[in-house]
Amino acid sequence: MQILHEYINLFIFDLKVSSMTNKFLKIAIMLCSIYAGFSGCTPEMQEFIAPRPIAIQGEDVRTTRFTATWQPLLGARNYILEVATDASFEEEFLIAEMPLEVQDTAYTVRNLQVANTYYYRLFANLSTGESTQYSDIIAVNTLGMPTPVADVATDIGPNQFTSRWQQVIEAKTYKIEINSDIGFAESSLVQRIITEDTFVVIRTNLEVDEDYFYRIAAQNGDIVSEFSNVVHLTTTQLTRPTVSIAPDSAQSEFTFGWNLVTGANYYTVDISTDPLFIDPTAYLVENEVTQETSFTLTNLNPNTSYYYRIRAHSDKSFSEYSEKGRVITFPLPAPVLHEASNLSATSFTTTWTSVSNVDSYTLEVSIHPDFSTVLLVVNDITDTTYSIEELAGGQRYYYRVRSNKDGSYSAYSNVMSQYLAALEQPTNLIATNTTFTSFTAAWQVVTDASYYLVDVATDSQFSSILSNYQADSISKTLINVEGLSANTEYYLRVQARSNYANSEYSETLTITTSAVAAPTAQPASGVQNREIRANWSLVPNADSYLLDVATSSSFTVFLPGYEDLSVAGTSRLVEGLLPSTSYYYRVRAVVDGNVSEYSNVVIVTTDDISVQNIPGIVEAEDFSFNDGTVQVQDNNASQGYYLGSIQQGDSVSYQINVPSSGPYTIEFRVANNSGSTTNIIVEYENKQALAFIPDDTDWDWMSVTTNVNFDTGGTKTIWLKFSGGVSELMRIDWMDIY
Repeated sequence: MQILHEYINLFIFDLKVSSMTNKFLKIAIMLCSIYAGFSGCTPEMQEFIAPRPIAIQGEDVRTTRFTATWQPLLGARNYILEVATDASFEEEFLIAEMPLEVQDTAYTVRNLQVANTYYYRLFANLSTGESTQYSDIIAVNTLGMPTPVADVATDIGPNQFTSRWQQVIEAKTYKIEINSDIGFAESSLVQRIITEDTFVVIRTNLEVDEDYFYRIAAQNGDIVSEFSNVVHLTTTQLTRPTVSIAPDSAQSEFTFGWNLVTGANYYTVDISTDPLFIDPTAYLVENEVTQETSFTLTNLNPNTSYYYRIRAHSDKSFSEYSEKGRVITFPLPAPVLHEASNLSATSFTTTWTSVSNVDSYTLEVSIHPDFSTVLLVVNDITDTTYSIEELAGGQRYYYRVRSNKDGSYSAYSNVMSQYLAALEQPTNLIATNTTFTSFTAAWQVVTDASYYLVDVATDSQFSSILSNYQADSISKTLINVEGLSANTEYYLRVQARSNYANSEYSETLTITTSAVAAPTAQPASGVQNREIRANWSLVPNADSYLLDVATSSSFTVFLPGYEDLSVAGTSRLVEGLLPSTSYYYRVRAVVDGNVSEYSNVVIVTTDDISVQNIPGIVEAEDFSFNDGTVQVQDNNASQGYYLGSIQQGDSVSYQINVPSSGPYTIEFRVANNSGSTTNIIVEYENKQALAFIPDDTDWDWMSVTTNVNFDTGGTKTIWLKFSGGVSELMRIDWMDIY
C-alpha cells in the first residue's frame, strides 16, 4: 500500500509538471480513492478531490479595521472574499465593498464600526475555470473606543480655565465633565459638555480660589470610551493693577506706572489709539510683557489720543485689566512763511521757518485767498524752501505750508501772496475783406507771445461763441473768419499767450457782414380759378429766390410744393389752386448762399367757377366749394385734372343750370383702389341719390351712374359726399349729366 501511495503521488506530481489535462488528474484521484481510501490520501491528493481555502484567524485587529487571512490553495487563480455583520452572509449584511476579488492571501478591511462583530469567508477561482467551496467562517471583534488622556489645564483665571486632552482618532465627539468633587458626585456637577474639539474654555459656574476636577470620555455614536484620568486645578484671583503715574498730555513720549500686585510674576501692557481696544490695527503695544511697574512709549504722533491698560499675571492666572488711561499729545507747531524771492514771469521761490521733530512739509498754492480751490499741492518737502514754477502771468497767487509727522499735520502757516505780471494786451484790431460770409481780422504783434487765442461770438459778452472760433489758437497776427451769416454783427477778441503766461483780452472788435436785400412782392397776374402768377422785384446779384405760397396769412399751411420753392426768375406760375379761394405768397432772395429777409406778403383770390350748363360734362375740378381734404391733381391720361385724396366725410358742391324739371342720369368717370366698395352720395333739392364704386386695382378708370329727378328747372346746387372706407376712397375725373 505504501508503494501504491508513492506511485500515485509521483503520478500526480508528473501530471502537475507536465500540465496534463484535468482528465488525467481525475484518474489519479480515482486511483487514490479506490486503492487507498479518501482518508488515506495525502493533502496534495485531497486538493484534487474537494478543494477549498482554509481561513485562519484575523490579524492586526483594531477599533475600525482588521486583516482577514487564509492559507494559499494550490491551483487558485484568485480568491473571492466576503465580510458581513451576520454569519448568514445574506446580502443586506455584507459591508459595502463586498464581495471582493483578492490576489493575495490577506486583505485589510477598513472603515468598520468600533466594538462590533464581523464575519468573513472566501472561495477560490481555480486555474481550471472552476470555483471551490466556501472556506470556514471566521469571526472578528473590533476593539472598543480608546480612553482619552487628559492634559493639564491652561489659561487658569479667577473664573475660567481651559481643559485640554489628547486626540482619539476613532472619536467623533468628546464628553467632558467638570465637578467640584473628585469622586464626580452628580450633585456636585458643574458642567457636562459635548464637543468635537480637543479643548474647552470653561467660564460658567466657576468660583474664585476653588478646586475643580475634569475628565473626558471619547464617543463615536453609541460607543463611548472609559473616562480619562482626572485633572485637578484651582482657580485664582490676582488683584487688579491701579495706575499711579499718568500724564494728561505729552509732546513725543510719555511714561505711566502702576502699583505692585502681590503674587504677580509679570505684567502685560496694551497701548492703542482705539479707546475700546477692538481695532487690531490701532495697537501700538499689545500684550507686551514687563516685570517693571512702569512703561514708556516714545516717537508719538502729534495731536493724537493714546489709551493704555495693564494686567497682572501669575504662573497660572491673570487679573482683570486696570482702569483705562489716556494721554493726548500736543499738535505740531505751524511753520512761518517769508516773502517770496527769485520772481519771474512764471515762477517764484518761497521759504519758511524750520519745525523740529517733523518728517516733511506740505505746500499749497491757490488763486483764491480762502483756498476754496487749490491749484497745486506739493507733499513730502524735506527742505524749508521750494520753487513754484510753470505759473500763468497776470495772476495773484496765494500759498501756505504745514508740517507733517507720521500722517499728522500741523495747523497751516500764515498765508502769503505774490502777483506775476502778464503779457501785454493785443491792440490795434482791424477788420478787412468783409463779405456776406467772412472777414479778415488783424492786430499788432505782442512781445514774447508764443501764440494767440481768438474768440468770435454773436454777442458782446461772448456768451455765444462760435464753436469753430472758441479759443482758436494761431501763431500769426491775423485770422480769416469764414462760414458766417449775412447781415449779422459779430464780435472778436484776442488774448496773447506764452507757455505759462497770458495777457488780458484785447478790446472787442465789432464786424457786421454784408446784407442781402429783400425783394418786393408784387401783385399777382393771370388770376384764374385754378392758377395765378406770383411776381416780385429783382435783387442785384441774386442767384435765385425762395417762394412760399400758403392758404393762411401766418404761413402755417403751405400749398403742396410751394414752401421754399427755388425759382430762378422774378415770377412763377402757381397751379392746382381752388376756385374762389384766398392765397398768400412771399419771397426771399439768395446771394452767394446767403438768404435775405422775407418780402412783403401778397394776398390774391382765385376766380369763381361759372354755373355749368346741362346736359353736358361737368369737370370734377370745377366745384364751387370744397369741404375736406379733396385735392385737384393732374390727370396725365386726359391732359386735365381730377379730384384726388378724397377721404371719408369729405364733400364738394357744384352750381349747375337745369333746363327743366324731370329725371336726369349722372354718369361718373371714377377710379377705386381702396380695398372695398365706396359711395358717392348726391344731395339736391333735399333729396339724395347714391352711386356705388366697386373696388379695382391700379386705379383704372371706370363709369358708374345714378339717377336724379329735379322738381323745377333753373340754377341748382348739388353736393357730392363720400363714404365707405378709409384712406383715399376714390378719384373723380368728371360727371356727365343728361
